[in-house]
Amino acid sequence: MFSPFVGSRLIQFWEENSGRAVRLMKEGGWIVAGTILTIFGQLVLVRILTGHLDRTEYGKLALAMTAGTLVGQVIMSFQVGVGRYFPIALEEKSLPEFQTAVQWLFGYAGISVATVTLIAGEGLKEWRGILLATAGFAFCSGWNGVFNSLQTAARQRATVAFHTSLDAWLKICLAIGVIHLLGAASTPVILGYTLSAFCTGISQFFCFRRFLKSQPRTAQIVPPLEWIKKIMSFSWPFSAWGMFTWMQQSSDRWALEKFTSTEIVGEYAVLLQLGYAPVAASTGILVTFLYPILYQRAGGGMNLENMGQANLLAWQTVWLVLGLTVLGFVLTLLTHPWIFDVLVGEEYRSVSYLLPWLVLAGGLFAAGQTLCLQMMTEMATLRLLQVKIVTAIFGTGANLAGAWLFGLAGVVGGIVAFSGLYLIAIVFSMHKKNRLKQLPSDETDH
Repeated sequence: MFSPFVGSRLIQFWEENSGRAVRLMKEGGWIVAGTILTIFGQLVLVRILTGHLDRTEYGKLALAMTAGTLVGQVIMSFQVGVGRYFPIALEEKSLPEFQTAVQWLFGYAGISVATVTLIAGEGLKEWRGILLATAGFAFCSGWNGVFNSLQTAARQRATVAFHTSLDAWLKICLAIGVIHLLGAASTPVILGYTLSAFCTGISQFFCFRRFLKSQPRTAQIVPPLEWIKKIMSFSWPFSAWGMFTWMQQSSDRWALEKFTSTEIVGEYAVLLQLGYAPVAASTGILVTFLYPILYQRAGGGMNLENMGQANLLAWQTVWLVLGLTVLGFVLTLLTHPWIFDVLVGEEYRSVSYLLPWLVLAGGLFAAGQTLCLQMMTEMATLRLLQVKIVTAIFGTGANLAGAWLFGLAGVVGGIVAFSGLYLIAIVFSMHKKNRLKQLPSDETDH
């Protein structure tokens, strides 16, 4: 029976934790709202663009965006280190110096993007216009990515939700506006994307500057150069494996371009945007909610009790992601013709049967990314290096072989195989790390 003693304990527990529970629910609400608006905006964008662009131009757009992915994963990869060290800078009241360090890193990234674009433009003169547009979009998107990392680490959930959804809907308005001015082609669409990212970045800048002014500082100042060293020490493995993961993520489109046609690339891009991307974004709600909490709790990674709690929370999230993935796969298997009837132009609808498999691939990859987050919390980015590179090489080979042997269906099968292997490899890496921790020191030395 329910005793007065139990009731009093429950009341006491609620009084002690109600403030934290309300704050977490509020943060979660902002993340969910922002993600829903963003996904809805992306789906509307697909519907509009597939109505304006034929499959060839849509394929060119997908191919051009691979250059933007390269910039984001290799040159702008320092944003993960910025997000990881921001809570520490906040705790040490060294935000002005941290901000200076981030500005210097932005300058390096801008020079690097400009240099790479000029070199590539000389070698690919027929692609020069679209390369310039893509470079501008990649830099502005990276700019937004850094601010999102900072704002998320600061747990400014409303600000992040506003700007992610703002960018998604500005893309629709500006891309269509530029299409009407310059014509229905891939380059005008990318120019619209760039304008959207630039406007969103300006708003991000002013919001974050207002946040910085509200924070105290201390006389114990960490020099900006020291912050740069810390950020790059954490981030360089992301650049190292970024080239390999870029190859894996881009080889699917270029393999289809080589072995099939640009029209097939356009069909595949639609499948990715309706299957893989929304699942990754949806499951990303959990990751976005968790990672600043894990980072703040872990701090410098020295408290073993806190690290154990973070590890348990990460695994619980993985099981939740896998459950949602299975549910999404089954639902999409039943409804894929209707989804394509509603969301894409008529000429793209013949490939809807492949949609459930990209939903499955997106969920498996998202589960692996959740475990990567736990390893990042432990400052263990070097342990991820081998896993990322090996699985990316496998994924690239699977894309090339799949496109050569089976065309579009083969590439989709390759993406599913890569995502499953990626999750298994991350689990094995974490299991091996935990087993080594439990061995006596004389055994681990051998």
